[in-house]
Amino acid sequence: MFFVCWSRRESKGTHRPAQVLPLALALLLAACKPAPPAAATATPTPAPALSPAEGASLYEQSCAMCHYDGHDSQAAPALIGSPIVTGPPGPLIRVTLHGQRNVSVVNGRPFGGIMPATQGLTDAEVAAVVSYVRDRYGNGLPPVTAADVAKER
Repeated sequence: MFFVCWSRRESKGTHRPAQVLPLALALLLAACKPAPPAAATATPTPAPALSPAEGASLYEQSCAMCHYDGHDSQAAPALIGSPIVTGPPGPLIRVTLHGQRNVSVVNGRPFGGIMPATQGLTDAEVAAVVSYVRDRYGNGLPPVTAADVAKER
């Protein structure tokens, strides 16, 4: 617009450079305003908690091959009555996240199998599995959250 108006001749009396220049400068400055500052610290939205049914489904997919229905097997110790299940949630979350490779003794019985780490599960998914195990095999213990899992990751 500035260039079109500037190129018009003054002799026709339509626009004079002295009238157009302030308008063009104002438009140019308006277009060059810095963007408003972003929020100082955006708080990430926590992942939604998964339902108990989703925790049960994940258990069936990832854990039941060895742990069956919470009872002893040749491959894995019983979850029912296990101190790691009935105790504070931290150790169970860590074993679920990172697996276990050393010999463990559960309820007086040694196990030397390898429990693989859970890979590809989100904090919310691990929380759902651990919550399912604590509820089903730990006599209704309270659920854990994705934030609890994130602390142990």
